Amino acid sequence: MENTISQLFIDLYGNDSARILRAIQNTNTRFLTEELQLSLDREFYSISQKARVLQRLKNSCYLKDIKEMLSFAEKENLRLVFLKGIFLAADLYQKMDSRQSNDIDCLRL
Repeated sequence: MENTISQLFIDLYGNDSARILRAIQNTNTRFLTEELQLSLDREFYSISQKARVLQRLKNSCYLKDIKEMLSFAEKENLRLVFLKGIFLAADLYQKMDSRQSNDIDCLRL
């Protein structure tokens, strides 16, 4: 996913770092390869890395909460389906912290 999105920005804007950075900011894109991030701007790379560390910490908390939810659901004989967020990231991205997530989406069946 990261390679595809990075290539799309390069195809659209070539080596014009300023235009790529504006497009990234306008679309709130965080799914770029580290190589492209580094080639654009050191400050952007630093901000992006901090966002990934923060997301990693959030993911750890989410996983802990999900385990508790699953344990509770099992005791109560409930079936839970998790949507988007951390589950989508686990399936689609090489690094789960590439996908920003701010909550846990869950459906009880």
